Amino acid sequence: MTATTRLPATFQRFRRLRHSEALRNLVAETRLDARDFVYPLFVTHGQGVRNEIASMPGQYQLSLDQLAGEARELRDLSIPAVLLFGLPASKDPFGHEAYAADGIVQNAARTLKDAAPALCDPCDKIPGTKGNEAREWLACDRVRASWIAQSRCGIGGALRSSRGSR
Repeated sequence: MTATTRLPATFQRFRRLRHSEALRNLVAETRLDARDFVYPLFVTHGQGVRNEIASMPGQYQLSLDQLAGEARELRDLSIPAVLLFGLPASKDPFGHEAYAADGIVQNAARTLKDAAPALCDPCDKIPGTKGNEAREWLACDRVRASWIAQSRCGIGGALRSSRGSR
């Protein structure tokens, strides 16, 4: 059973701060704009791939040929940045594709740079590995190799914080 709480008869709402739109805008605590968002892109191998991710409605696994259109749409919406998540062709304990020159994230970054050069593209730093290898992966030189490979293909946020600050 839930209890109902009634406000005291003497309670007065302070409407003075909501009187006009100008006042509401002046006292607003949080303002969000499209320029505040980073859009996640999940990139996979193949051609013409646009598979919806069941656990994230409205998000898709995209092949490289689908990225240019997506980048143009994000630019038109004034979303300035993406976060790249690569789905490797195959997972292995060493995450080889994360630091290969032709890895999926590196190819995606090149595609995005061609389609929308102003788009900021920080990326996921932990490669697709199996099991607990991801934690071990962080402690080895492959992290550095991954960052170098991503930097060489033009990923601006690869060596910065996970929030993609510049």
